[in-house]
Amino acid sequence: MNAGTWLAGDFAADGYVARNGVLGETDLARAEEAIAAWVARQIGVWAGKPARDGDREAAFIAAWQAAGGGEFRRSPFRNLVHPAFFAFLRSPALLAFVSELLDTQEISVHGIFNARPMMPGGHPTPWHQDAQYWHTHGGDIAEFDPERRIVSIWLPLQDLDPILGGLEVAPLTTTKAKLYADEFRDSATGLIALAPDDAVGLRGELPMLKRGGVVGFTQLNVHRGTPNRSARIRWSVDARFEASDGATTVGKRFGFVASSPSGRYPEDGYEQWRDRCLANVPAI
Repeated sequence: MNAGTWLAGDFAADGYVARNGVLGETDLARAEEAIAAWVARQIGVWAGKPARDGDREAAFIAAWQAAGGGEFRRSPFRNLVHPAFFAFLRSPALLAFVSELLDTQEISVHGIFNARPMMPGGHPTPWHQDAQYWHTHGGDIAEFDPERRIVSIWLPLQDLDPILGGLEVAPLTTTKAKLYADEFRDSATGLIALAPDDAVGLRGELPMLKRGGVVGFTQLNVHRGTPNRSARIRWSVDARFEASDGATTVGKRFGFVASSPSGRYPEDGYEQWRDRCLANVPAI
């Protein structure tokens, strides 16, 4: 079993698992370094002037509110194409966790990665499946195989509690691993989501992760972000991983080979990933 303390889920049966103590402070600091660079730029975009030193979170909230609740470009989030985030995605502890779920050490970053600041009082992410975004992310429908596991990793950058909220995941046993249509858009967020009839009565598990804890789940697991009822931002990041054997078009376009002990897949350097990814991600 990978390092960390089991918290919830059975990956073999439920398609997801939550575990505390997977990542250390060095790993988390890398993710935070990449996010801080984006936050400083985004404050400047919203406020029309560079961010000052000091309470960056308060400045971010104030600039966001003054901009009328600005949207964030996501999936993949081009502002995270940063050396520190590249190092974070190649963290040995993170890759060991992913390797356990994918049952291989030949691992590629699938290429969909995000920073998810859940703002105080912001609209939470509705129930959805990552598989519903296959077309949106440029996936080739001929490649889609519900049996192929593309694993999403979600982690908060602070301890969660019921007021701050977190990520709620429905086990595959509750949805029978059904693939939902991608035709419904949530009116509050504009995001692809489950239709209201499909979401009625849906219940998941909301693991109260500690900083350094992670949730791993498949592209078929229905999940949502719960409301943030606190006065602070709920900071989190997510990324998807897949086996390098038979890596998908989306993965090759936006992602990179993160681990190949056999040497069958040359591991990418940061500059290779940056140039390929940014050539394919919209410049917004």
